Amino acid sequence: MRKIIIALLLSLAISCSKKVYPIKENAEAISEPFKKYFENGILEVEGTTKNGIKIGVWKTYRKDETLFIVEHFNPYGQINGEKKYFYENGGIWRTSHWKNGERLPNSKEITYFRDGKKIQNIEHFDKNGNSYKTEGYYSNGQLKILYTYNKGKKSSRKVYYENGQLDMSGVFINGKPHKEWIYYYENGQVMLHRVYNQGVLVSQTIYDENGKIKN
Repeated sequence: MRKIIIALLLSLAISCSKKVYPIKENAEAISEPFKKYFENGILEVEGTTKNGIKIGVWKTYRKDETLFIVEHFNPYGQINGEKKYFYENGGIWRTSHWKNGERLPNSKEITYFRDGKKIQNIEHFDKNGNSYKTEGYYSNGQLKILYTYNKGKKSSRKVYYENGQLDMSGVFINGKPHKEWIYYYENGQVMLHRVYNQGVLVSQTIYDENGKIKN
């Protein structure tokens, strides 16, 4: 009897010392197609899921059945690669780039005019995925507006006429107008000169198109 008890105790000690490896639930899950429809029966979203998460290519449609968004997901359900938005006419509206669920470092988000070819806006992102510059364009390709950012806040602004002449320029501090803000006529003459101190207007001078002070 004593021997039996000792054997049982040894068996229990050995079993307790064994390492237990958890079994991954549904590790061999099969990819399944996914579709969602509008109330009128028109397809709204289609893609593939695995373990209940999005993988591969996903497409979103409008109620008029035109393609709206195409995006890609990695095996972990994170957006990955190029994301595209489309106009109703099929032209590209906007493109952006992602990596494992985050904005791709040193990438651009580009917005197009309705023809899907001419660039309307470009937003630049740094190595940390933060926006640091935005450019807006006229349909003729001429620069229309330029913003720069510092730690998520606007740091400067420049606006241009369609002929390329500077319309206005100014800087920000903590998101507020600061120092000189100058506005121009299309002929290049100064129209308005303002001075700010952290958002507070300190002085302003108005000029006519010939450069003479109005007030």
